[in-house]
Amino acid sequence: MTNAPPSRTGDADEGDDPLRPGALREHDAAPPSPSLALAGDDLPLLTDALEAAELDRLGIPRRDATPAPAAATANAPPVLAAPAEFPPAELADELARSIEAWLERELPQIVVAELDALAAPLAARIRAETHARMRATLLPALSAPLSAPLARRAGDDTG
Repeated sequence: MTNAPPSRTGDADEGDDPLRPGALREHDAAPPSPSLALAGDDLPLLTDALEAAELDRLGIPRRDATPAPAAATANAPPVLAAPAEFPPAELADELARSIEAWLERELPQIVVAELDALAAPLAARIRAETHARMRATLLPALSAPLSAPLARRAGDDTG
């Protein structure tokens, strides 16, 4: 049994093989669309200024460089001003006070929650390390003084 891929000689025509050399070039060899063809090989760059005649020839609508007249903007909806009770400076002050009050109220809760999330694993690691060191160092240190009197009592009871 071999791991070689099966032969495709009988499966399809060699012209159908997309991996054969030149297959991609043949696929992309379609003639360019006449609507995309420009006179010559010069394509205008985005930084080039196009003349009005070129815009017309390419079928690109022109934009006026002059601003729209005031009559055209007269039909537009009016821009709403800030409410009369809040002149712009007072409105900015009110917004600043509201944001500051919100931060004073919410930020401590956010910080406490994040610190608790960080502290829980830290507390568990500290507790585990403390228990391990207690077993390794404190238990032997306490065992010696406690075992000596017990050993004496056991010796008194047997003798």
